[in-house]
Amino acid sequence: MPKLSEIGNPRRKLSDMGPPEDASPEEIRRYRYEQLKAELDRRNGTDGGDPMAGASRLDHLLVGAGRGFTDLGQGAKQLGLNVGAKLGLVDDARAGDYNRAVADESAQYEKDLGDSGWATAGRIGA
Repeated sequence: MPKLSEIGNPRRKLSDMGPPEDASPEEIRRYRYEQLKAELDRRNGTDGGDPMAGASRLDHLLVGAGRGFTDLGQGAKQLGLNVGAKLGLVDDARAGDYNRAVADESAQYEKDLGDSGWATAGRIGA
């Protein structure tokens, strides 16, 4: 493991360095976690870039259609939970939790993929 004084060496690549020798076990675990996460993000393409970068119009259309079918299924489940809650068959908290989860998921989708006209067309077509 490198010493703290070696970290500033411009000839060493960051990926070649390990945690400093005087790092605590928690700092070593954190370092290893960050390295693994960065590598997995790089391999999976989830490094914060646009998830639909380089996707064709057909890809956008299919993603939108998939989201449209998901909306249908979630809406049916929400309806069932809400009716069940009104009839006393389902706990009100369960229905509310599901409604919040659906709203959060929809917001995430809109943030990541909702800007495409083709995705919107696929969603409507579903």
